[in-house]
Amino acid sequence: MRAVLLYFFSLSLCQAQIFRVANTYQSNMVLQQSPKRAKIWGFGQIGAVVTVTMDQFTDTLNVGGNAIWSFTLPPQPSGGPRSISIEHNVPQGARSTVLLENIVFGDVWLCAGEGNMQFPMRNIFNSTLEIENAVKYSEKIRTAQLESRTSDSELDEQYPYRTIWSKLETASVADFSAVCLLYAIRLLDEVPDHAPIGLIQATYEHSNIEAWVSKRVINVCNSTFSPEYGQGLLKEHSIWNAMIHPLTKNSLKGVIWYQGESNVNYNLPYYTCHFKNLTFDWSYTFFDGTVPTHTDGWAFPFGFVQLGPMESEIEQFDQLISHLRLHQTFDTEVAPNNYNNETFMAPAYDLYDGTSPYGSIYYRDKQTVAKRLANSFVFLYYDRFDLEFVGPIPSIYKLDTFCTATFGWKVKFNGQAGDPSGFFFKRRNGIWIEAPIFNITSDTMTFEVEELATELAYGWSARQCEYKMCPIYSIDRGPDGLPAIIMSFSLYTYP
Repeated sequence: MRAVLLYFFSLSLCQAQIFRVANTYQSNMVLQQSPKRAKIWGFGQIGAVVTVTMDQFTDTLNVGGNAIWSFTLPPQPSGGPRSISIEHNVPQGARSTVLLENIVFGDVWLCAGEGNMQFPMRNIFNSTLEIENAVKYSEKIRTAQLESRTSDSELDEQYPYRTIWSKLETASVADFSAVCLLYAIRLLDEVPDHAPIGLIQATYEHSNIEAWVSKRVINVCNSTFSPEYGQGLLKEHSIWNAMIHPLTKNSLKGVIWYQGESNVNYNLPYYTCHFKNLTFDWSYTFFDGTVPTHTDGWAFPFGFVQLGPMESEIEQFDQLISHLRLHQTFDTEVAPNNYNNETFMAPAYDLYDGTSPYGSIYYRDKQTVAKRLANSFVFLYYDRFDLEFVGPIPSIYKLDTFCTATFGWKVKFNGQAGDPSGFFFKRRNGIWIEAPIFNITSDTMTFEVEELATELAYGWSARQCEYKMCPIYSIDRGPDGLPAIIMSFSLYTYP
């Protein structure tokens, strides 16, 4: 790490001798379209004159004492290709030019998280066919992939990219994030005449959320760290410093996020605060992150995947992962919610893959979760009410030891009397028990709990069911609906 810091320190001392654009900027990249603006920045000799030109737009400035120059382009409509020329002119000295070619303007999404966001296209179900299909979108989707790095301090410039900006090709598609790419493909399928899409993969396997947040978030949450901190965990802010902060000079459409497995057994009580404030902090920190792109707001859409099935020998693991799934919704059970109405989510707890060669935590059906995530965003952002953004939400009536869950839209029940209901009740000794189904009708499920049960929950299990066979699904918008929401409440206070 010391060598890395010395490298960047030495690099900063040499900037006065070097003219170049920051390595964020490359030919073939996608820049964010209007109403947000794009920035172009880089390094040059102090006092040199730098001129940027794009079509009819031109602007000029002198390089300041920090040897950094920066231009803000006016908002641009979607499309391309465009060329951006940056000229560096030293008085009574050399003139140099950098030309960024084949630039397009569109919607740029940052895809961030740990192993399941990193999970590549080549490892999913039907990977050969999915990769062949993805390449067909090469005129509409471009991708870039960051190196997985950490730093003890905030870096201004990104490390060199693992994969530079490019159109979709078979080789690059195979190693790219499946959730990220399939999400973009689904957006294009569902939204006619969608703008070009740029995808930036920023992933770090086995990474706890504390590494992804800035110091501001830790301060807001007044976080403390367990004694085991540092044993296989990444240092707080370290991914933010190396991978996210250097991107914040750019503007984005939004973020999709898949993280949480590394926090199931670490700092769990802080997850709600850390994640909630991460979404706010990123929107405030990214350039033009608070500029609305929709008449209803939506300045910084933030989608996330609710954790999928997991298996472990850890004591009370079912409760730990269930609480984390709830914390992902800021303990509201749904997204969007009153804390952040620009969030959206996809449940994944019903996608168990017991034969996955990568372990059941890395389930291979990334097509379903990407579809659910894209459908949620399209429903909310584009008012596509033929799709779904949330699974069935019951109203529950308790009489003596019987509870009846009633659903206000069409549902499908997998099971009959005596089978698992998906509802769990908590005994006074703290043990959770899954209630069996007592009776079902077209829109109700009745189940029995113990008289002294203190809490009730749905889906309160790390591995709730076999693949797509959980007890309750929506069929309100078609046969392939969402599973019921993860929920928990007190039996004493619920009306």
